[in-house]
Amino acid sequence: MSNNELKDKLKRRIDHLSEDKLHDVSQFLESLEKRNNKGKILSFAGCWSDLEDDIFNELTRDLEGRRKNNRTRFF
Repeated sequence: MSNNELKDKLKRRIDHLSEDKLHDVSQFLESLEKRNNKGKILSFAGCWSDLEDDIFNELTRDLEGRRKNNRTRFF
C-alpha cells in the first residue's frame, strides 16, 4: 500500500469516527509527535563530548549571567 493510499484510508476511517474516538485519535497523534521531538533532542546527546576542556569552559563561563542579559534585549 502506498503512502497516498494509506492516507486516504485513514482519512475515510477518521471521517466515520464518533467525537470521543476522534478526540482519542487526536491525543494519540500528539503523543507520537512529542515522541518524535524527544528523538530529535536526544540526537544532540554527546555532541560536545570531544570538545576541548578550555573551549567548553569558555563557552559555559557565566552562562547564567549571559542568558539573563540576552533575555532583556528581547523585551
